[in-house]
Amino acid sequence: MNKRRQKKIPNKLASLPDDPDDSEVEGDIESDEEESDVSSSSGDEDSSSSENEDIDNAANDLDWSKSTERLNLFDGIETDPELLFYLTNETCEIEYFLSIFNENIVIKIVEETNRYAAQKERNSSKTRRSSGSDNDWIELTAKELKGWIGMNIFMAIHKLPSVDLYWSSDPALRVDAIANVMTRNRFQKITSMLHLNDNNNRVPKEDPMFDKLHKVRPLVEALNRSIKDVYKPSNLAAIDESMILFKGRSSLKQYNPMKPIKRGYKVWCLADSITGFVSNFEIYAGKSENKNSNDTLGERVVLNLTKGILNTGTLVAFDNFFTSVKLVSSLHQKGIFSVGTVRANRIGLPIMMKEKSKMQRGEYVFQRKGAVTAIKWMDAKPVTLLSSAHHPTVVTAVKRKTKTGNKIDVSCPLAVSSYNKIMGAVDKFDQLKERYSIGRRSRKWWHRIFYFLIDLAIVNSYIMYKVKNGDSKKTHLDFRVNLAKQLISNTTYRKRTGRPSSFVGKKINLLQEVRKDQFGKHVLQSIESRRRCRFCSTKEKEIRTKYVCKTCDVPLCVEPCFQKFHDS
Repeated sequence: MNKRRQKKIPNKLASLPDDPDDSEVEGDIESDEEESDVSSSSGDEDSSSSENEDIDNAANDLDWSKSTERLNLFDGIETDPELLFYLTNETCEIEYFLSIFNENIVIKIVEETNRYAAQKERNSSKTRRSSGSDNDWIELTAKELKGWIGMNIFMAIHKLPSVDLYWSSDPALRVDAIANVMTRNRFQKITSMLHLNDNNNRVPKEDPMFDKLHKVRPLVEALNRSIKDVYKPSNLAAIDESMILFKGRSSLKQYNPMKPIKRGYKVWCLADSITGFVSNFEIYAGKSENKNSNDTLGERVVLNLTKGILNTGTLVAFDNFFTSVKLVSSLHQKGIFSVGTVRANRIGLPIMMKEKSKMQRGEYVFQRKGAVTAIKWMDAKPVTLLSSAHHPTVVTAVKRKTKTGNKIDVSCPLAVSSYNKIMGAVDKFDQLKERYSIGRRSRKWWHRIFYFLIDLAIVNSYIMYKVKNGDSKKTHLDFRVNLAKQLISNTTYRKRTGRPSSFVGKKINLLQEVRKDQFGKHVLQSIESRRRCRFCSTKEKEIRTKYVCKTCDVPLCVEPCFQKFHDS
């Protein structure tokens, strides 16, 4: 996986856009959150502002130099991730999962779901009494919620067009591992009543404290806390965005044509570059109302996500949406090294980053200001980076293909190869998540986010399992199947009352294909205890037989029910 990543990223670097608007669109970069040079329609004002800009650039360029003295750099020694709670090689999958999606989270969801169901029952009580319907809510329990989550994990593995099909009478569609846990109606009732926060505590939109993510806020905060309690990441990390597929209507929905998932919710993630473990995340809720902040959106995201790793000497990589001289310098002061591609027109960069220079492939130039080194390296196209972690004179080599298809070594600064190595952390997480991701269409906008958070807990749990059992051959699929089984724990929540449906006279639910279209394959077989005839037995007159059709597994009288049943 790592080799494949290292082959792809340099090509991606070589084609990075110079235009700051090429990689983020439709509200991702707000006009007042990015630095920009304001131009006037007046020719005289254009000329004046251009002169001022040239003066500012010249003054700024004096601060940059080629000096390499007194650099405080990343030592290059990678540390391994650690688990922060006691585990053995025999620890089962559910214990890893519940260390993140812990019992407090489960109890919180159960309480809020039951509260919401009670509120809804009170509001609809008059309608229910007038219609005579009986839709009383049976209180959800923690064990039943775990079973519901296990069913969703199985549904992500066995994908069907409709939820109803998992309970189909057609054996080609029915999934017993799901259908035997609870009835379809109960599963759908839990899904419709599911809640994570009390609606009564929600503030109106006009209030400055209004939270667009009120519906999922308790779970987001609880998961971020539990993640930090169970896992200590390595000293290599990356910050990037992950997308949650959503095509409905929501003010939180973003559009990014550069991503495989182009429309949906955006999640900023800090992930361990060695394993892909997401150690901190933040769901993007749109334009910030903090008018007092002078930071760009990208700078705010990085500073928020790295609060938990201050003064740890961690090396963090991020792309050109986030990178600025101000950010790299600020992180270095907080004890965090960083490296990232940068847009050549960012404020504060030396002039050589913007100038068109005739360099051959493999050549590079650099300048330094304080702890920040600006590097411009020529690949197929110029690649511009900022780093506070790498010595600018140290070079290495990367593989590149020629026009004839042969591979050659191309010289590059150490900062470039280091960036390529650690930047794919969030992509590792996405690769694990997408294969068996939970989720389906819903009328409630926040359900997609809730399913994503379950997936995040599962993927992080699997990564912890691999860290503990490095030599294990258990795949992600094996882990999910075992986890689903343990969450369900061989328990059924189906409520059986009254006579079984098979005892109701003349009610035939058997598939027509099995009952009628297999001529010559229906044979009567004797059984030990008598059973009610499926064809002629009724509530008024009970008729029992000691024969069943071997193919249909249906009790039938020899004459005339056997023949009539298969012909009717």
